[in-house]
Amino acid sequence: MTKLRLAPALVLLCGLAWTQDRAEELTPYSVTEVENLLHTFKQTYKNKNQPEEDAVSVLGNMKKAYLYLMRQRGEGDEPITKEEEKAAEKIVDMIAKRGLKVRNRPLVSLECARVLGEIEAEDGAKDLGKWLEGVLDEKAPLPQHVEYGFLSLAWIGPDHSPSRDLVLKYATTGKHNDIGVASQALRACYEWRELDGKDRKEFFEKILGYLGGLWSSMKGGEAKYRATYEQRYNAVKDHGLRALTELCTDGTKFTDPTAAQEWWNEHKKEKWDDYYGPRERAKRGVEQKKADEDGDKEPEAEG
Repeated sequence: MTKLRLAPALVLLCGLAWTQDRAEELTPYSVTEVENLLHTFKQTYKNKNQPEEDAVSVLGNMKKAYLYLMRQRGEGDEPITKEEEKAAEKIVDMIAKRGLKVRNRPLVSLECARVLGEIEAEDGAKDLGKWLEGVLDEKAPLPQHVEYGFLSLAWIGPDHSPSRDLVLKYATTGKHNDIGVASQALRACYEWRELDGKDRKEFFEKILGYLGGLWSSMKGGEAKYRATYEQRYNAVKDHGLRALTELCTDGTKFTDPTAAQEWWNEHKKEKWDDYYGPRERAKRGVEQKKADEDGDKEPEAEG
C-alpha cells in the first residue's frame, strides 16, 4: 500500500484515547454552535486554498459536539431535544456525504472515516462502506484509508449483512493483491462491535479456513510456491490468530491454525453466545463501573 504521510495535527487526533470521550466531561454545544461548525466545515473541507488541517480541526469539534448531544445529553438527566437530535444528524450527514467523499484531500477523508467510527454513526455506515469499496478498487490503496475504513466500519458494527460480507470478503478470500488489505480486514473481524452467535461462528469458521489454507500451502504445498504462501501467512497471522482467539467462546489462545482447527472440531456444534468487540467491552465496562459507583453513593439526608 502506498504510504500517506500524516500531518502532525492529524497524528495527534488519531492518537486520542477513545475512552476519553466517556471519562471526561464533554464540552456543551448549542444548536447554533453546531450550525456554525457545519458552515465552517462546508467552507473548508474541499477548499484547496486552505490547509487540510483546518478542516480536520473543525471535524474534531464536530465530533465533540455530536458526543455531547447524543451521549451526554441523551443519557443524562436532561433529555435530548428534537432540535439537538436534528443537529446531530446534520453532523453525520455532513461528514458521510460530503467530507468523506471529497477528492484529492486525503487527510480530510481519512479523518472523516475515523470520526464516523468513533462516534458509532450507524447512519453513516452505508456511505462508509461504499467509500471503502472505492478505496479497495485501487491497486495501491492508501494504508491509513484501508485501516480506518475497515476499523471504523467495525466500530460502528452495523447490523446488516452487506457490511459484514464486505469485511469477510477481503479478510478470508485473498481478493486484494495487497496482503495488507487482508490483514486490516481480519482486524476488523474481531473489532466488530457486536455479533450474534450465528455470525460469530461464521466469522470464526471462515477465518480459520483462510488461515488454514495458507498454513497448509506453506507447509505442504508445491515447493516452488511455499515461500510465497509463507510470506502471505506471516503478513496476516497476527490479526488472524487474534481474531480466532477473540471470537472463540472460551478465551483459548491459538498459536497456529492446527490448534484452532482442533478447538473448532470440538465446539462447532455448540450454540455460541453473542460477541462484543474490545471497544464495546470497554464501553460496557466503563458504564458498569459508573453504575456501581452510583449505587455505592449514600443517599442525601432529607430535611
